[in-house]
Amino acid sequence: MSQQQLSAKQYAPLAEDEQRGFRAEAQKRGIGSGLLARALLLDGLDRLGDPALERRIDDEKTATKHRISDGARAAAQQRWANDEGAK
Repeated sequence: MSQQQLSAKQYAPLAEDEQRGFRAEAQKRGIGSGLLARALLLDGLDRLGDPALERRIDDEKTATKHRISDGARAAAQQRWANDEGAK
């Protein structure tokens, strides 16, 4: 176990219900959500190459592409709607 200074941060977006569930799991264990996140992250790094984890990574990549596409589409529609009103 490394005793090095933990100064780097990693941001991971979650849906509100995911965050609530995550915090509840941390609370059940009597730890903060940051500590649980660190433990899960390190475990995940150790398991890279595991087929189940690789499927999860692929699923998250696909879901992110859809969210970005949906968000870009909504932003464009809003922009176009605002442009129409300006004419």
